[in-house]
Amino acid sequence: MDMPFEELVTYLAEYTLDPAAFISRMKEMQYREKPLFGWELVFVTGHIREVSYVPIFDDNTFRGAIWQVVDVTKHRQWQEEVKRTDEKYRVILDNLNAAFCETDINGNITRVFDNMLRLTGYTRDEVIGRNITELFVPNEADRQKPAACANTASIPTCLFCTIWR
Repeated sequence: MDMPFEELVTYLAEYTLDPAAFISRMKEMQYREKPLFGWELVFVTGHIREVSYVPIFDDNTFRGAIWQVVDVTKHRQWQEEVKRTDEKYRVILDNLNAAFCETDINGNITRVFDNMLRLTGYTRDEVIGRNITELFVPNEADRQKPAACANTASIPTCLFCTIWR
């Protein structure tokens, strides 16, 4: 397309989801002296393009710009699908009569499901960041306690004391 900048912007605007915002942003970028990365431009077709802009100067004189436009539609769709799937499984896990949590590679709890909190009596703040083994695997002394042990601490010392008291 061999068009002056203003005509090109006006022509392309009708294909965007928000033409007025597109025109405004393009006019702003026409005078921008700093690079811009990651501007997401949504089109009426539902496609999403990520736009990056790098102005080129020679002796403080604007000479042009490098534009990069990348189609990120599928990436954004995948992100939305991951969110939907995550929410679906969170609801399932929260409604099972079992305690579930996620840990990092070192066994530190990074995410806890509501049912685990309900079953153990812990709050989210009490378990996030703690090591699952230290929190829920009884030490040797706890293994000798009966199922209904005398542990009455506000924060249980072991999973067995928590569940069977």
